[in-house]
Amino acid sequence: MLVHHHIAHSVLMVRPAKFSFNPETSSSNSFQNKLEVEKVSDIALEEFDGVVDQLRNEGIEVIVSQSDDLLAPDCIFPNNCFSTHEKNKLFIYPMMAANRQRERNGNMLVDLKNNFEVDEIHDLSKYEKQFLFLEGTGSIVFDHLQKIAYAIRSPRTNEVVLQEVCFALNYTPFLFTCIDVHQQPIYHTNVIMNMGLGYVMYYEDGIIDPIEKDKLLHSFKNGNLEAISITWNQVLHFCGNMLQLQNKEGKLFTVCSSSAYQNLTLEQKGLISKRSNFLVVDIRMIEKIGGGGIRCMLAEVFLKPRRVKHVDGFPERT
Repeated sequence: MLVHHHIAHSVLMVRPAKFSFNPETSSSNSFQNKLEVEKVSDIALEEFDGVVDQLRNEGIEVIVSQSDDLLAPDCIFPNNCFSTHEKNKLFIYPMMAANRQRERNGNMLVDLKNNFEVDEIHDLSKYEKQFLFLEGTGSIVFDHLQKIAYAIRSPRTNEVVLQEVCFALNYTPFLFTCIDVHQQPIYHTNVIMNMGLGYVMYYEDGIIDPIEKDKLLHSFKNGNLEAISITWNQVLHFCGNMLQLQNKEGKLFTVCSSSAYQNLTLEQKGLISKRSNFLVVDIRMIEKIGGGGIRCMLAEVFLKPRRVKHVDGFPERT
């Protein structure tokens, strides 16, 4: 089976010390809901552990980093904090909320470096002092085959920082505007767009500039991507927030939440199923309270694993 080098077969996930509603991010994230629900954190942790088990059962490597910070409720979404790339490159991103910036001080990056080779670090957190933000693969949807970085304009996505990332990677930035049904900018690109082998899902109706929409469709066509338009109701159910992964045999999986899967049409499911297997996970509490979906929980790892030695019959990275 063919292994696709632009699709990750390893992810890092962060298990929070406590999961809860984050008031510092709610002003720009309309997907969050402050609900009085008993045992929110316990339920969310059960959902988190279930996702880890499902991914591992399909042969996808998962590095779980345990957070011990009770004041970092959104650390369960590590894709906003960092991204990794070929040639062992690590990018660390400037995030808007102060209690999200503190996530960098946890175990996440240490665990990443302990398990994988990191040869080049681009720390962009310096931009926080200028109030310029770019929240990782929440802000950017990378087309690694065509070397394009798609991003929608929002308070959390700054063009200057995006340009620096693209220059370092030799990618082309593609910045466009996408608004919700209330005429407000959508906070993250990965809410309204996800990309897999041979297809892209996106919220077409939110792109109000016809020139930008035409350019976007032209870019998709050049990349041999079948464009699958989703509705605002599907966006609300996280149909835009999926991620394609592969196991080490090259079997492709489109990871999506049960809410997203239930709200896809039969035609949309068929278009994706031709190219990938669905892996459906139940994260209803995380989605409802945190306002982020499964793609936000999965930080792809494109780094080279550290050399493994065996100690008492068990593999141990060195």
